[in-house]
Amino acid sequence: MGLFDYILLFIVAACLAAAVIFIIRRKKSGKNFCCGSCDSCGLNCRKKQTEEKTNEK
Repeated sequence: MGLFDYILLFIVAACLAAAVIFIIRRKKSGKNFCCGSCDSCGLNCRKKQTEEKTNEK
């Protein structure tokens, strides 16, 4: 493996680490990613709250 390969591997590993850290920080702050309709995740996301408010009216 040459120097270019090591640099490329470092960049990919850094991106993966940054993504994991970003997801963990978002989860700790309560801003989880919505999985579509939010029926399966059990969280009270904004999309579901607005749908419920619209249905109640």
